[in-house]
Amino acid sequence: MKKLIEKHTMQLVKRLYRDYVRKHYRMMAVTVALLLIISATTALQPLLLQQAFDKVFRDKDLTYLMYIPIAVVVLCVVQAIATYYSNLLMARFGNAIITDTRKDLFRHIINNEIEFYSEHDSGNLLSRIGGETIGIASGVQRFFNAWVKQLITSIGLFMVMVYQSFELTVIALSAFAVAYYPMLKIMRRLKKLVSQSNEKTILMNSRVLESIEGIRVIKAFAKEDFEISKVGQYMYDIEKTNDKVIGVANLTPTMMQILAGVAVAFVIWYGGYQLIHDQMTAGQLIAFTTSLMMISRPIRALTSTGSIMSAALVNTERFYKIIDTKPRRSSRDQGIKIQITSGEIKFKDVVFQYPNGGRALNGISLTMEAGKKTAIVGYSGSGKSTIFNLLLKFYDPTSGTITIDNHDTNEASINSLRASIALVSQDIFIFDDTACNNIGYGREGATEEEIIAAAKAAKCHDFIMAMPDGYDTRLGFAGQNLSGGQKQRIAIARAFVRNAPILLLDEATSALDPRTESEIQEALEQLTKNRTTIIIAHRLSTVMNADKMIMMDSGEVRATGTHDELLKNSHAYRDLFGI
Repeated sequence: MKKLIEKHTMQLVKRLYRDYVRKHYRMMAVTVALLLIISATTALQPLLLQQAFDKVFRDKDLTYLMYIPIAVVVLCVVQAIATYYSNLLMARFGNAIITDTRKDLFRHIINNEIEFYSEHDSGNLLSRIGGETIGIASGVQRFFNAWVKQLITSIGLFMVMVYQSFELTVIALSAFAVAYYPMLKIMRRLKKLVSQSNEKTILMNSRVLESIEGIRVIKAFAKEDFEISKVGQYMYDIEKTNDKVIGVANLTPTMMQILAGVAVAFVIWYGGYQLIHDQMTAGQLIAFTTSLMMISRPIRALTSTGSIMSAALVNTERFYKIIDTKPRRSSRDQGIKIQITSGEIKFKDVVFQYPNGGRALNGISLTMEAGKKTAIVGYSGSGKSTIFNLLLKFYDPTSGTITIDNHDTNEASINSLRASIALVSQDIFIFDDTACNNIGYGREGATEEEIIAAAKAAKCHDFIMAMPDGYDTRLGFAGQNLSGGQKQRIAIARAFVRNAPILLLDEATSALDPRTESEIQEALEQLTKNRTTIIIAHRLSTVMNADKMIMMDSGEVRATGTHDELLKNSHAYRDLFGI
């Protein structure tokens, strides 16, 4: 089992290197060169100390007295400059990793299927984009800063130690070798604890995001204390887990510090014995002891990176878990590029079952005529919204076929299909952007004149112009600066701008008062002219003028006809509207 875990870890590291580290090889090469300079200047310091003791303090050599201080200054300057630029490059390298991983993760999330979002809540995804990518970059940075820099420095100092005394080197470093197996166990324990901490942090972030988005509900039901207690418990759990992480992470440097003390003690004892018997000079012993004390610092640095490296591995694993959830289609352009002209829609024996097992449509067959208005009515859960979801290819039918102008939507590319459809939904989302950009979101490249014309048609031009900056006014997160009716009119203006042959209206006037609805109906009449329009609404006034009514019940078509026909022939239809 341990071998499998280690193999999996190595695969993650290789994949991360291949996907994100290797592309910055030039920056890496320069950084490694600078680290080699830092290592060389560090290794030369004990040798200069040896020369100072042997040539200046012992032999009273005036030449060395002049040159050694100059050499020390030069070494320090070179080391300082190399350290500055290596730190600068490492910071830029880390920022590049964060940007690359965030872009890829966000692109993958946005391109994924609708069902992906039912499995991953917004707080979870936000944590991964905002936090876990930083954890990955921190791990990569720490690897280069500790495992490359400190390892190179350790090798340089090790060579100095061997040069001074091979016997003392073996005695000193054997103490550090004892820590190998305990360190492996500590790393495994750290990885488990870091994973637990990440999971709890994601739960907390999700709850905090829910609390902010649902603040009106929280305050309306006076549940502030409940939410504070709930989130506070998450924070307490995270604190306790992180306390454990800190406790385990600090075991390694503590152990290494003790071993370093033992190693220095042995060196002083054995080296002192050799000095007394003239087998070493004072300068050699001082140089060796200095090298040993200096090498213990990079070794402790290497072993103290456990928590960060474990977190990086956990974050990398979770990152690729999202990246590896592939959408059904590799590209939104995959499939036949269709051109919708008239917009006739046909469902034939369509069955649809949601991924959770709930069946929404039971073999329905129906036709929505081109250029006509078709209203779909029925109680909640009857399958109305599922029809919209299938038309927009949020999901594919479990069986049966859907055609538009005789094109099978299952074979059509997503982009070409959705380019022919405009949607006005009851679940309106307004971006934290200008009014102009929110309306222009309906069609890329829409001109300012087209946007203003759409706003006028949707009856939102006047209230936009009354804002401080007119069409350049930012509407706030989720349109917090707008009323419900104003949001809905912005959404209708988007549909005007899109100018698509098929129009889907899902409770498009649900947030409007009767007077405003009457004004919007005039705009909608203009919008629906010569377009295949499908309307979902619970208000009879919204749908009674449709060319065709389709009544749904339990995923099946119960009745079709005009409003007058269903009013006359369908008892269920009359019950639905309380007539």
